[in-house]
Amino acid sequence: MFLLNLQNKVNKEDFFNLTMKFNNMDEAKRSKIEQNIYHLQLCDTFTPMIASIIAGCLCCGFLALDRFLIKDFMIGIIRLIFSLFIPLCFLCLACYCEDINEQDIADVLWFLCGISVFFAIIWWAADLFFVYKKVQKNNFNQINTFLNNF
Repeated sequence: MFLLNLQNKVNKEDFFNLTMKFNNMDEAKRSKIEQNIYHLQLCDTFTPMIASIIAGCLCCGFLALDRFLIKDFMIGIIRLIFSLFIPLCFLCLACYCEDINEQDIADVLWFLCGISVFFAIIWWAADLFFVYKKVQKNNFNQINTFLNNF
């Protein structure tokens, strides 16, 4: 029964490996694991993805909410820097260059701002897939560690 609960938390190959590992255990160990595996706090695979989609629809996809929800802080901070601070720097510099009548430099900075926003959108869209896969892999590793240590 507990294997059915795990089916949506890991990918199909890992689920097959867990099923094989569980079926190869003796009955006493299997029943003991069934009683204790519910204490594992597995991450839901769709929560970070839904949070990221909602943030993206509100034009806040650069906040990397999905990365912070799965506790992947390093990539979340890097994405925040490249998706928010760099475009803002180009934007501020472009506005400043227009104020001091440096139109050629301002045009280049506006272009760089647009390119950095474009890449931020691409990164946000790609992270929808990568975060989903990472949550599944983290769940599998947590279950596998639990089974090996039990």
